[in-house]
Amino acid sequence: MFARRSGARLSLVLAIAAFSGQAAWAAETPEELLNRMEAKFKDFKTISLTSRMSLQSPFAQIEAVTQSKMWRDGETVRTRSERDINRTDPNGQARQISSLVVNDGQFQWTEDKEGEQVNVTKRPAPPQQPLDYSQLREKLKTGQVTLKDPEEIKGEPCAVLELVVTAPQPETVKYWFSEKNGMMVKFVSQGAMSSTTTLEVEGIKFDEALDAALFTYTPPAGVDVKDLTAPTSAPASQPTTQPAAEAPSAAPTPSATPAPTTAPAAGS
Repeated sequence: MFARRSGARLSLVLAIAAFSGQAAWAAETPEELLNRMEAKFKDFKTISLTSRMSLQSPFAQIEAVTQSKMWRDGETVRTRSERDINRTDPNGQARQISSLVVNDGQFQWTEDKEGEQVNVTKRPAPPQQPLDYSQLREKLKTGQVTLKDPEEIKGEPCAVLELVVTAPQPETVKYWFSEKNGMMVKFVSQGAMSSTTTLEVEGIKFDEALDAALFTYTPPAGVDVKDLTAPTSAPASQPTTQPAAEAPSAAPTPSATPAPTTAPAAGS
């Protein structure tokens, strides 16, 4: 009798604990989920990954594979992305485009190649850190966000968010986040005109030693660079009304400190 009662009590305790765990998960907000995911990868110095993107729409079919590397150096994040894009238009015309984007911490260089045509653009480095979910947080403000039941992606447990946007264009987006490392490993967007975009991330590696030369860029010889870093001055016939103290300044001077030959791994 005692053993039977003890077993019943134990079953009750386990049931309460299981229910409490489910309730705690259900009580997590989307913002709390993003904070928890960010905390999993915030201390990594380098991240390498491969992403595969597919876009299906009445206007085009696009397949893209991107090799990305990110290096956090103190408060600076340097990135390098190499992308191969295959696009097929509704008339069957196919295009192949390769793109290289290098953020050296001060400038962002974009080199696009299609056939023999090469275009290079130089911009100020974007102010947002790419190793957080700040942009995603802004996206989530545009619609109704729901925390969905966990799922597995390639055998890996993932938290799932769903965003439903009704205006200006209807869109439903699902995001999968790895419980192991906090990274977004899948993204599916279903929008207007029966368009579907799918992004899957694989081959994630943390804190591997990376050659610092990967995060520098020199334009090919003979290619004109579209420089968007220089300040624009007002025409002489239309003097600016902007106060001198707020006038755009010149591009910042590159650091005199040479970059190390290898991006350090964690603990170095």
